[in-house]
Amino acid sequence: MQDYRKRDENSTIKIKALVEGAILSAIATILAIIGLFLPPLSLITNFLWIIPIIVICLRHDMRVGLLVLLVSTVLIMMFGTPFSGLALVLEYGLMGLIYGFAFRKKLSVGKTLFYGCLAAVLGTILVIFLSFMLTGFSPDYLQTQAQEAMDAVLEMYEQMGFLENLAERGLSEAQIQSMMQGLLTVVISLIPGFMVVSSLSSAFLSFFLSRIILKKMHISLPSIPPFQTWRIPWYYIWGFIVAFGLFLLGDYTRWKVLKIIGQNVMLVYGPIFFVIGMAILKFYLDKFKVAKGFRFLIILMTFMYFPFAFIFISSLGIFDTLFDYRRLTGGKKI
Repeated sequence: MQDYRKRDENSTIKIKALVEGAILSAIATILAIIGLFLPPLSLITNFLWIIPIIVICLRHDMRVGLLVLLVSTVLIMMFGTPFSGLALVLEYGLMGLIYGFAFRKKLSVGKTLFYGCLAAVLGTILVIFLSFMLTGFSPDYLQTQAQEAMDAVLEMYEQMGFLENLAERGLSEAQIQSMMQGLLTVVISLIPGFMVVSSLSSAFLSFFLSRIILKKMHISLPSIPPFQTWRIPWYYIWGFIVAFGLFLLGDYTRWKVLKIIGQNVMLVYGPIFFVIGMAILKFYLDKFKVAKGFRFLIILMTFMYFPFAFIFISSLGIFDTLFDYRRLTGGKKI
């Protein structure tokens, strides 16, 4: 009798999981397709459509979550275009599955974010690889398109008389073209870094939005440490040190590949250290009980002189990783 009861209970659980999975898969698919056909709404739907996948992982297990993701992938590719549907799933679906696993296992905030960011970056790399394979898109093609756009801009400036005005100030057309060419080369070489930063931003936004919705559903999750105590482990600094070394070595030896790798890795580290620097700033503003008016002035000055503020605040984050200004060693880390 007990064996029959256990079988009945298992069958009921499986049926319930399949029904919930089908419903949540339909919701995820609808949200994803809305984003594909209405691009302005994708800014919202790209983060929302993975919530059903996270929920099914929490309510059941990873196998059901993976099944829901696979069904959603097929439906999204059927109703949208195959490539755009697959790209959407690779960029966000894998991340949703990882967050579902991390929330289910109640991993710390730092580990959850780390695995989510890793999934987001991996998904972006896969999308880039697929675009190379399927569409023929390549850096050379991008360079050609950018060069054509720059030539068109210079021609427009010439027709409008801007080049003559600049010539009167001592800037020739050749100098302007050289400066624009240099800027264009730098921007193109940093595209991989910008794409990784974009992926990390998506992972962070997805994490916080998922937590808000899951909290509304009364699902228990590990608490986020106060912002002023955020800190990254000291060994993370080695990635930045190696990248800086590659940049210097590439610049000294004129080995372009090393220099570009170093630049891109440092670009990825920049926003991370900036966030930690902001946490340090808030820590000391709270510690010395700085008035709200002066805090507003600091924020205003940060926006007004953002390039200099970014370098200064990011430097705080870099050196805090080594020297721990707030004496938080052994304390809370994100």
